[in-house]
Amino acid sequence: MKEKYSPAAQNVLAYLLSHPYDRVSLLTHIPPQVKATLLGMYSRNDQPMRDTLLKTIVLVEFGLKKNSDYDALPAEGKEKTYQEYAKTLPSGLRESLKKKIIMLEMCLKNENNYDSVPEKLKEIISKKYADLLPSDEPPLYHLFDKKAAGFLEEWAIKHGHQSLKETAPVAYIVEGVSIITAKALEDDPLFHGQELSTRYKSFAKQKVQIPPTLAASPLREELEKYFTESLERYLYATHELNEYQEKAFQKPTELSLAGWKNVLTAETFDNARYYLNAGITTSLGIMEDARTLERKLRNILVFPFPETREVAHEIIEKAKIELSTLITHTQPNEYKMVTEKKLEKVLETVMVLERDDQREGSITMPESRVHLLHATPDLENRMIADILYGEGRHFYPWDHVYARVKAMTMSEKKGVLEQTFEKLGDHDEFLRQLNGTRMIFEMYPDFGAWRDIQRHRRSRQTFPLPTCDFGYDVPSLLKEAGLEQHYKEHQEKAREIFEQARKICPEEAIIIPTLGFRVKQVIDADMGEWLYIWRLRTTPKGHFSYRQLFIETFEHAKPYIPLLAEIVEKKGLITKGEFRHGRLVEEQRYEEKQKR
Repeated sequence: MKEKYSPAAQNVLAYLLSHPYDRVSLLTHIPPQVKATLLGMYSRNDQPMRDTLLKTIVLVEFGLKKNSDYDALPAEGKEKTYQEYAKTLPSGLRESLKKKIIMLEMCLKNENNYDSVPEKLKEIISKKYADLLPSDEPPLYHLFDKKAAGFLEEWAIKHGHQSLKETAPVAYIVEGVSIITAKALEDDPLFHGQELSTRYKSFAKQKVQIPPTLAASPLREELEKYFTESLERYLYATHELNEYQEKAFQKPTELSLAGWKNVLTAETFDNARYYLNAGITTSLGIMEDARTLERKLRNILVFPFPETREVAHEIIEKAKIELSTLITHTQPNEYKMVTEKKLEKVLETVMVLERDDQREGSITMPESRVHLLHATPDLENRMIADILYGEGRHFYPWDHVYARVKAMTMSEKKGVLEQTFEKLGDHDEFLRQLNGTRMIFEMYPDFGAWRDIQRHRRSRQTFPLPTCDFGYDVPSLLKEAGLEQHYKEHQEKAREIFEQARKICPEEAIIIPTLGFRVKQVIDADMGEWLYIWRLRTTPKGHFSYRQLFIETFEHAKPYIPLLAEIVEKKGLITKGEFRHGRLVEEQRYEEKQKR
C-alpha cells in the first residue's frame, strides 16, 4: 500500500497521519476546524483519507474546485506539489535549509556538487549553524503538549476530576471495518463523526472480511463465493435500477441533466443497498473527548463481535499517542458483560413456556411493525404543565401548575400549544420543556433503516445484531424494475448460509444477513425528540423505510396527544404519503440557489 505513493507524498502523509497505512490512524498537525471538515467528508467520500489529503493539497495549490479538474491534471504537476509541500514540513524544511547552508559555506553553485561533499563535513557544518536550523517538530508544540498533559494528569487522574478529560479532544479515522463495528463505534450519546453513506455512494469498492473462526471452518469456501456473488448482485441491481429509471421517469424541465442524474442515483442506492451484507466494509471519521472515548472503549471491548474488539484495542494504542496520560481507564467493562450474560439466562428461564411454543411453530411475527410500549401517564396535561412551568423563574410549584392545567378546558389547552409552536421556524429547536414526557416504541426496521435511526443519539435505543429471524423487506422499485425474483433469491441464499454459519459461530455469523433483513429494537425518546424525528425523518428526502415507520409511530401516538397531533399536522411537522425521488426537491433548491 505504501509503495503506491512517491517519497514526497509519503513524507506529507507521515506528517498529517500518525499511521497512514493502518486501519486506525490519528489526524495530526491539522487545525481543529480542518479536522472537522475532513472527518465530515466521510459521508460523501469513499476514498481513503490518504488520497483525500493529497488531493486537497493539489486542489488548493492550483485553485481547482472540481474532482474532474484534479483528474485532468498531469501526474507531474501533482508530484511537484507534493515535493514543494514536503520541503515546508518541519523535517523537510530543516533538511532544505541545511543543504543551502552547506552550499553557501562550501561556495557551491551547482546542487549536483552537493552530493560529492563528504557526510562528515556536512555534519560539521550543520553543527556550526545548528542554532539557525528549525526544530524537527513544530515550535513549542511538544512544550505545550507536555504542560497540558501534566496538568490533566494531576487533576484528572490523581484528584479524579474526570470532566477535565472532556477538554482533550482527539480526531481519528477508522477505515475498512464492517458496518457492524462502525455502528458500535457510533453507539454513544456524545458520538461526533461521519460514516460512508450507503445512500449517496456506491459500495462497489467495499468487501466483506470473513472473521477467524468462520475462515478456519469448512464453510469458508462457500462464504467467499457467496460474498463475491453478493457484491456482483449489488452491482447488477444498481445497473438495472439506473437503466429502468432512465426509461420510466421523465426529467423535470427546470432541472439540469446532472441534477436529474443525482436524483436517480440516490434512488438507486436507496434500493440497491438492500443487497449489501451487514459485514460490508465502511469508513468513518470521529472526533471525541478523552472521557467519552474511555467510556465507549470499555463497552466495545466486550462487544459480541471479534473485529469490533480488535479495533477497540487499535484505537487505544493509537489514541495514547495524543492522550497518553488520559486514556487510562480502558479495561473491558466486565460488569456489563457478566451481568448481561446472567440476565440472558434469567430471561430464558422466565420465558421457558413461550420458548417451547416457538419451537412448535405457534409464535408468529406481529402484523404491525410498530408497537407503543409506554407513554407518560396523562401525557398531554403534563406536557402543557411543563411548558407553562418553563424555567421555573416564578413562585409556583410544578404540582400547582399541573393541577391548574388539568382544570383547563380543551380550548384553553389548545391555545397554550398553539402559542408554543406559533413562531417555530424551520431551523429552530423545540423548547426543552417538551423533554419531560416520553414515549417508548418497539419497532422492526430493516437493518439498513436502523443504521440511520441509530443516529438519533438523544433517544435511548437498544442495539440489535443482524439476523434473518424476522424476515426481510422488498422495496417497491425493485419490483417495478423486474428485480423481485433476483432480490428474493439473494435474500434466501443469505438466510441459508446464515443458518449454517450460526451453528459454527453465532458471534461471527452476523456478517451475513443483508441490510434488507429486519431487526427488533426499542426506541425511548422524550416528546421534543419525537417531534424532531417526525419533522426530519418523514420529509420526502428521508429513506422510504424509516419514513413509513415513523409515520406509524405518530399514528400510534395520536390518541395520547390529540391536541398536539392536530398542531403537528397543521404546521407540517410531519409529512405523510409516499414519495418517489426524495432528493428531487433538494436538487431543485440547490440549482435555484446557484442561479441567484
